[in-house]
Amino acid sequence: MAENKRDYYEVLGVQKSASADEIKKAYRKAAMKYHPDRNPGDKEAEEKFKEAAEAYSVLSDPDKKARYDQFGHAGVEGAGPDFSGGFGNLNDILNDLFGGAFGGAAVMWMLAGFGYDTTAGAVQTETAINGLRILMSWIPALVAALAILVVWFYPLTKQKMAEVQAELSAKRGA
Repeated sequence: MAENKRDYYEVLGVQKSASADEIKKAYRKAAMKYHPDRNPGDKEAEEKFKEAAEAYSVLSDPDKKARYDQFGHAGVEGAGPDFSGGFGNLNDILNDLFGGAFGGAAVMWMLAGFGYDTTAGAVQTETAINGLRILMSWIPALVAALAILVVWFYPLTKQKMAEVQAELSAKRGA
């Protein structure tokens, strides 16, 4: 459980302000000290090795580290929503959903046009606003096209409905 775990910074013996290199060095030192091959049969050393590996896996990942710094163990153990596992980012999800149908390129082009940075997995505000402006500029044209289609197809639809009703009446009368 999270309340039984030691602080990851304490496990590696580094300050919260430690750099990525300092965290890496501290992990390597702990891993060498507690590695099961160097301590055969020592369950305590094995647990400390696992604890150091877990601490390093969180503190070496900038996203996990930020969640850990803000929420503690609960931030990296699934107590809150964890969007990093399984699906990845929006780019991964859309590639899974549409990649086969469009080769992924059409979806990525569309996302890039609406401010989604497909390389970083993030929305760029200014580009998103420009994408929405472009979308909004197409709305009048789309409405006009829809109106033309309705005006054109409505008489055909009305005529077809009359034909279907006549056929049904003929069948009922027969």
